[in-house]
Amino acid sequence: DRTVAQQRHRAHGRGKRNVILRVGAGESWDALVRWTLAHELVGLENLILIPGTVGAAPIQNIGAYGVEVAR
Repeated sequence: DRTVAQQRHRAHGRGKRNVILRVGAGESWDALVRWTLAHELVGLENLILIPGTVGAAPIQNIGAYGVEVAR
C-alpha cells in the first residue's frame, strides 16, 4: 500500500494588495510557503520552515521574525 498526497494550492483571486488562496487544512505549511514564493506571492517568507499543517497555523498562531499568521 502507498499513500499519495497531492498538493493543490490555488490562487482564486488577486488584487493589487492581496491574494485569496484555497489550501487544504492538512497540507504542509512549509510547502505552502515555498509555493507562494515560487509564484512570487510575498508576505509569508518569514514563516518558512515552520513545521505543521495549514489548518493548525491559525490555531497555533505561528510566527517568526516579527510576522504572525494572525496578521
